[in-house]
Amino acid sequence: MAFGNWRIGVDIQEDVIRAVAVSRRRGAWYLQRWWRLPVDGENEGEKLSVALNGWHRQLPLGYCLCLGFPTRRTLQREIPAPPPELSELQYSHYVASATGRQLQMSEQMLCLDFRPVPGEPRFAVTAARASEVDRLVASMRQARLRLTAIAPEACALFSFLPFIHDSDDACLVCRTATEWLWVRHARWGSLPCQEVPDCVTLCQRLSVTARHLICCSPGELTNDEVREFDPWRVLSRLQPPLPEQGERYAIALGLALARLPQ
Repeated sequence: MAFGNWRIGVDIQEDVIRAVAVSRRRGAWYLQRWWRLPVDGENEGEKLSVALNGWHRQLPLGYCLCLGFPTRRTLQREIPAPPPELSELQYSHYVASATGRQLQMSEQMLCLDFRPVPGEPRFAVTAARASEVDRLVASMRQARLRLTAIAPEACALFSFLPFIHDSDDACLVCRTATEWLWVRHARWGSLPCQEVPDCVTLCQRLSVTARHLICCSPGELTNDEVREFDPWRVLSRLQPPLPEQGERYAIALGLALARLPQ
């Protein structure tokens, strides 16, 4: 398959992998394909290798693949911004060193991403254990997949904010089998479903009112003020049939739409 440049988002859950491929033409997003791959096996690496075995044959030569990383296994910290005269390499070393001290972990044990906090002399840092990231990358390589980027699952929801009215005040949420993922302003995170039995609790935990809550999972929140958002509507062309329970593909779709390094 030598056609097209696909952007693919891959969302790995405990019992299933969901993936969505899109392409961009004439300023619009087009759906190319979607997949639901059952996951079965004992250890994580084995499960992924079996589930993804042969999948690369269904992909074109030109693609970018963004893989979701479990939000619950990431750490978020803020550190003072480094002196502006530092080089890019020195920036990275400064962030790794400062974050390692906060987490009481060596720099070699962490994979880091960081960005300036707008209007503040601080950096927001996202950290994950290097061993966990390495295992995930190794599974993708074993499945003969070319990985472009890894992002926390919750960050996939940022892709939808430009399509939401008054998104500056909105808190966008999406339920998985075990968690509520959320984004608001430049912040993001997750809450275990067992800790959030209802809409009132979710609003309290996120410090928002129901009218500012927007949900990608229809029917999950019983409150007339909560707005629902259909992630598929951001695409200009859909090729039916769409998957059943299409809201469960929100993370994969958001990863496919995410800004990726060139």
